[in-house]
Amino acid sequence: MYATIATEPGSDAPNEDWAGCLPDALVVADGVTLRPGIESGCIHGTPWYVRQLGARLLRRTIDGTPLMKSLADSIAEVAVAHGGWCDLTTIGAPSAAVAALRVAGGDLEWLVLADVTVVLDTDAGLQVISDNRVSVSVAGLDARTPELAGRIRDAREEYRNRPGGYWVTTADPDTARHALTGSVPLAMVRQVLVVTDGAARLVDVFGSTWRHALSDVPSDVPQAMIRETRRFEAKDPECARWPRMKPADDATAVLWVPDSAGAASGSHAV
Repeated sequence: MYATIATEPGSDAPNEDWAGCLPDALVVADGVTLRPGIESGCIHGTPWYVRQLGARLLRRTIDGTPLMKSLADSIAEVAVAHGGWCDLTTIGAPSAAVAALRVAGGDLEWLVLADVTVVLDTDAGLQVISDNRVSVSVAGLDARTPELAGRIRDAREEYRNRPGGYWVTTADPDTARHALTGSVPLAMVRQVLVVTDGAARLVDVFGSTWRHALSDVPSDVPQAMIRETRRFEAKDPECARWPRMKPADDATAVLWVPDSAGAASGSHAV
């Protein structure tokens, strides 16, 4: 497989997204931003957490272990890596949405937990894999004002990691068993797009389509998607026309294509 990665912070704060590739594996993690006024309990911070989790999960994808167990084991490893210095039981402890994909035999296997989106462009059409339990938990609320945005944050905290709500990685390996998993024959796959919610808002918030996002030259799809997202965000800095939690969010997009298509398009192996 060949991959092109683009990632960009949404503000002056450190980027809380992370993406990494091996020739036959890909992991994308999106750290949950700490709500103002909430204490983290962690001396390391969310960017450290997503780097630790992403790198460990990427390494584990290539050993043949089921992806759900690989995620659980990676979560447990990161909990140990905190070194006992952090309170990992607080609501503000680092957490993340995550997606992992790998080539296994003749299949492309995938795992998604929370709001990282995987778009499979196959011979049978587009298959969009998104864990919508996050959005369902705040259905009916919007972010047109700071007060309403605060209500969404409160609702997300209320429904996080509990039955009937949604799930993200924390320090508890058990959260991994709530991930969505599946596979598709690799021979059917033309290309794969994996995006954090900061890049997915081009479609989910600003009304574009996944087919449009994939219409650029493959080697430029991730960068073009983020550029277009930023143009929409700049038109609506008050989040009035397109309600959303933040004027701009960390955005990451990865395009993964089979060898033959990648070589033809100028994408690069990682």
